[in-house]
Amino acid sequence: MKEAVFFILCAGFVLAHTHPQFNNKIVPDWGSEWWLNPVVSVCDYHAEGPEFDSLRGQSWLKAKSASKALGVSQAVLGQSNRNIPYLLNLSTFSNVKNCSDALNGTVKICPNATFAEICFNKQSVYVENCTGSRPFCVEGECASSPGGEYNCPEDFGYFPSLTSCNAFYICKKYKPRLYECQDKSVYDPGVKTCVKQSISKPCHKFNCYNKHLKYASYPGDRAFYALCVNGRPVAIGLCQKKNTGLDDSSQKCDVYCKKEGNIEVEGECRSYYECLSRMWSTYKITKRSCPPGTHFDGSSGACEPGIC
Repeated sequence: MKEAVFFILCAGFVLAHTHPQFNNKIVPDWGSEWWLNPVVSVCDYHAEGPEFDSLRGQSWLKAKSASKALGVSQAVLGQSNRNIPYLLNLSTFSNVKNCSDALNGTVKICPNATFAEICFNKQSVYVENCTGSRPFCVEGECASSPGGEYNCPEDFGYFPSLTSCNAFYICKKYKPRLYECQDKSVYDPGVKTCVKQSISKPCHKFNCYNKHLKYASYPGDRAFYALCVNGRPVAIGLCQKKNTGLDDSSQKCDVYCKKEGNIEVEGECRSYYECLSRMWSTYKITKRSCPPGTHFDGSSGACEPGIC
């Protein structure tokens, strides 16, 4: 039988390490370029330091064989991985019975013989009771129904509800607190509170229609996205890089303009993106550079004197 193959992304780098039994200490191998090996690849989630602060955003790709893994990886992972959110493919662990015991990332498990469960960063986000024509849980799959507590993608922040435009969450220390809007008002991510619904302030909801194991952007702010399972949003994610949002077609976090003007390029103090409004609330995005001896100021949205 061929050895299963996994690839994982951690803090923006590809890590790989042979680990067939998933029960030994894991030491990551760093690499700044894409490289692939037919081994089991996992991330050392015990590591500390700023590069590991975003471990909750690590991603998994499971393949049935080494040859298939290489083929899929070249097609799916052949670009800069910094802007790729949690990958669509799920890792399956037959020996894990509780989400709290799973590794970070998106994992599907069988807590017992008749229930299937999807874990998202150690939290249960989808539970299925296997009945009818599919009464057994096999590799974390059967007939489904959603469940689980709201997952906080960041230590602190304001986040939209997965299912309602009349509610939002404030997360503190990864603990969610629900706030419900009054008098039929709707949540506005721009001001982070409830406002009167109008044409300019509509009801924003995730659209997971006909989507399974894919992502759906949040219409109010594409920096937020939902993991869709069987047509329903079950977990929320956040694009990590500044001024990026989920592109529903590519399923990646790309440069995102909310209005006309200039926005900064993260990590490039002399560069900026020019956002020019087009039809249907879309924008033409052009990358530009400030003249020598100047830098881009995100507050003013213009090039200012002085080097950075």
